Amino acid sequence: MSSSTAATKDRSRLCSFYIVGKHRPCSLQRTRGSEFCAIHSSTQGPGTRIPCPIDSSHTVLASKIESHLKKCSTKAKNNAQKPPYFGLDANIDPAQELAPSPVCTEACVVEKVVNLWHHMWDPNFSQSGDGIGLNAMGLRLSQSSHRLISQKHWPQIVSMLAHMENLGAFTPPNAEAHSTTASSAHSCSLVDSFVEYGAGKAHLTRVLSHLVAKETSRFFIVDRKSFRYSAEKYDDLAGFHVTRLKVDIKDLVLHQVEDNSLLNCNKLIVYGKHVCGAATDMTLRSIFAALPKLAFHKIIIVIALCCYHACSWRAYINKPFLVEHELSEQDFSCMCSMSSWYVCGMSHNHQNSAALSPTTTLPPTEETTTLLPPTDSTTCSTQETTGHSGQYSKPQIGLMARQVLLAGRIKALMSHGFSNAHVCQYVSYSVTPENTLLLASL
Repeated sequence: MSSSTAATKDRSRLCSFYIVGKHRPCSLQRTRGSEFCAIHSSTQGPGTRIPCPIDSSHTVLASKIESHLKKCSTKAKNNAQKPPYFGLDANIDPAQELAPSPVCTEACVVEKVVNLWHHMWDPNFSQSGDGIGLNAMGLRLSQSSHRLISQKHWPQIVSMLAHMENLGAFTPPNAEAHSTTASSAHSCSLVDSFVEYGAGKAHLTRVLSHLVAKETSRFFIVDRKSFRYSAEKYDDLAGFHVTRLKVDIKDLVLHQVEDNSLLNCNKLIVYGKHVCGAATDMTLRSIFAALPKLAFHKIIIVIALCCYHACSWRAYINKPFLVEHELSEQDFSCMCSMSSWYVCGMSHNHQNSAALSPTTTLPPTEETTTLLPPTDSTTCSTQETTGHSGQYSKPQIGLMARQVLLAGRIKALMSHGFSNAHVCQYVSYSVTPENTLLLASL
């Protein structure tokens, strides 16, 4: 039988729907008695499909909804016994009814953000990432660790690992190191525990495993979903103690994980790559709640930040400071939206991005306007001045909104003993506009 005949025979069992965007027919198998798959039969075949009331990620025929609800696999998962480290909404504040507050215009919120930035942002919050030794770190990582990592993500991973090493994540503990917990420092084990938040497929952990010893390292991977090709299934992590905690960060009670290597360790290294918006605040909340219950010589936090617009009032780590400066929940939501102004329209001018780096200590002034992207037909909408007497452009205000959120997080870290908490630019803007790294150690 020729290959063309085999291909025709195979297509006869596949969905007839043509996907215009991909310029090919659907590759899923037809459902019985239909020319289309289960997904496309909702629009092409008989019967109407509706999202499952239990889990909207899949659909079901409306005529069979009652029978489906009795056997939906998601229902069984929801009813299953929760692990001991699950605590519903443990890392967010309870939902509260919005207190009535005066309606604030966008210009009013801009004025508040600019004033709050001048009160909160300290130049010492931002430190240079130069001299970290990225080339040396890249050479130390074997060629096998590079596989499955795209060209865009590899420099980010290398830089994150170099910053982790700079904080002492991969070196023996200092004999003078202290424990801030009820347990004394000498009671800590010789095991280093690595906890990756929002891990996804955990390829960051897979690359990190090439830098540590199997005998003294334990990995904990936190994500709310399971993945088909997750990194712990590859040879790189063979022989390592790897535990995947399938739980939403908002529900994670870190000190309830039933593993002594996490509760009593030499070093606790917490890290995450592009931990979006509110997830960063939930991560910090879970760490702060666990601090009194853990025994360790040293704790290191390295989190690559992103998606400031996705921050949540219920999750934000330092609301008292915002409230003290008269920023309401509605103002906070507006400020988070403004944070997107920083990257809006900036992709045309990567070479000028240094003027608006998230680690910039002061916003560009009239003296530095030559460093700003030129105002033309492609960037006019983002360069128009807004609020505060027209002194600042939208990207500058977006930068201030981000730095206000960062300052609140840094102050929260400092209040829990992380006196060296700061941010730095860990890759260039051309690699990713979300190039801010939050660093702290205790």
